[in-house]
Amino acid sequence: MNDKNVDTFEIYQVKRGNEYRDYRFESYESLEAFNLKVELKNYDFIYKGGLPAGTDLEDIFVMFNEQRPDDFKGHSLSVSDVVVLNKNGQSSAHYVDSFGFKNVPEFLLDLDKVKGKEFSILKKLEENKKEVIKKDKSSQNKKVNDIDR
Repeated sequence: MNDKNVDTFEIYQVKRGNEYRDYRFESYESLEAFNLKVELKNYDFIYKGGLPAGTDLEDIFVMFNEQRPDDFKGHSLSVSDVVVLNKNGQSSAHYVDSFGFKNVPEFLLDLDKVKGKEFSILKKLEENKKEVIKKDKSSQNKKVNDIDR
């Protein structure tokens, strides 16, 4: 999917860890009430796929809740996730809200800074994989240490 003429979508989910619990599964209104923002730094890139003609946000929501692709490793699409549509050369970011979607253009600004317009999805996936492996090893070592006590 390196062809810039191909429409795509991307899914971002709130990072794991207690420091992100105030963001996870919260409505947009709740975030605003607590003065929190939808910022890329709180999210992991999870998935990128082709966007067939006529596919909308509701279709993506159904797909990632009822018939997830085999290569999708995230949780079901839920409140607090962000879906980025790259369609006809234009991008838009959408927060999965309690009811429907909320347009979050500020998320795109963060994304453009990180991507530097030439961002490597594979590089980000590799970074996420290394972080998950590191956390897994850390939790395994903690379990071993707890057992030794």
